[in-house]
Amino acid sequence: MKKIYVSGIFMLVLWTAPSLAQAQSDANDSSSVSQENTSDGWLEQFRYGLETSVESSARWVDSFFADRGMNSGEHETYGRLTVAPQWSGYHKFEVDSRFRARFQLPHAKKDFSAFLGQVDEGEFLDQQDVGKPSVINSPNTDDEWLIGLGFSRQVNEAHRLTYSVGVRGGIKLDTYARARYRVDSILSDISLMRWESSVFWRDSDGFGVAQRIDTETQLTTHVVAKWSAIGTFAQETQGVRWGSSATVYFLTGNDHAYATEIWSEGENEAPVTVTGYGIRVLDRRRIYKSWLLMETWVGHHWPREERYETRRGHWMLGIEFELRFGNKQH
Repeated sequence: MKKIYVSGIFMLVLWTAPSLAQAQSDANDSSSVSQENTSDGWLEQFRYGLETSVESSARWVDSFFADRGMNSGEHETYGRLTVAPQWSGYHKFEVDSRFRARFQLPHAKKDFSAFLGQVDEGEFLDQQDVGKPSVINSPNTDDEWLIGLGFSRQVNEAHRLTYSVGVRGGIKLDTYARARYRVDSILSDISLMRWESSVFWRDSDGFGVAQRIDTETQLTTHVVAKWSAIGTFAQETQGVRWGSSATVYFLTGNDHAYATEIWSEGENEAPVTVTGYGIRVLDRRRIYKSWLLMETWVGHHWPREERYETRRGHWMLGIEFELRFGNKQH
């Protein structure tokens, strides 16, 4: 129910804002430019309110490290809110929501930042604290809130070390600590690779390690191929929990792309070692200014989460709205 409540408000704004703005505009064709701007500002106001709330949180956290308040030009805030109604023959209908925000703390130290968000178990170890969730994250994982402080230090041009501490799970107060070491390598004129190692501790789960590899190859001017794989071993896992995905993007412009994606995931010592694999086709485009994007997809997957189940193919489809906010250039 948590997903529905959080997502419902944003979905209502997304679906009603354009129609309300258009109706107001049609009824006031002879109005001034300022009135016209007001009529289509529902979504703008929603984004502004979200951005203001994050900036207020940034000032409040930063105030613990300085006597004076933080000026608007001294910090960077950025984040994303996504809402994705989706359906599959296996998991049926659900509305998935994600919220991630990060802001700098200039009075703490240059490399310090704070973050908060609603993520699932897989995204806790994702390489990006503000970014799109991977398709290899299981749809049946529970979302939880994450809040904490981070410190990032660039060792050199290709190496970066990141530490973070915080609380997961909202009122459960599940504390955690994590260290990550990232290496970016240029394989050739058209290929890049990112190698990331993580060590973490969680109050509820104990210690764990994770390894992630990402590669990107520009096949042509308009075709890019990406491959990702992650393996996690922790005290609560049954062996190594793993996932892999490969995606080919067809870029038609700065604001539009098609993609084909295949993925698989599992846990090598669980009763079911391969919990799912599939393929999907995506269409991603900008639909309003530079900060509102829409992604639609349709695909076919073969899940099996319990040993007694028979693996069968199921159709899946969905649509995702992504709203970006903040004063940092994306």
